[in-house]
Amino acid sequence: MGIGNNKNNTLGRIAFDVRASVPRAFREEGEMMEKKYIGVKDLALYLGIKVSTVYSWIHSRKIPYYKVGRLPKFDLGEIEKWMIEQKVNPAE
Repeated sequence: MGIGNNKNNTLGRIAFDVRASVPRAFREEGEMMEKKYIGVKDLALYLGIKVSTVYSWIHSRKIPYYKVGRLPKFDLGEIEKWMIEQKVNPAE
């Protein structure tokens, strides 16, 4: 079974909830944004990349993150801003 097929699969629910909550956090400029911190596995699911890629980006300091004890955590607002900065414009 895939992640989304199992109702008891916490990771699947977290990934779904994270994706659903991002647009609300950025609904209107000037609103107080609710901070959402996620871990490495959830960020990998959110971005559609491998967990090893997230760890590589952490090691090379390519992605913004916080350390909570030994665990890297990511603020979704900062990740969204970082993603915008990564945009590659087409050549003219």
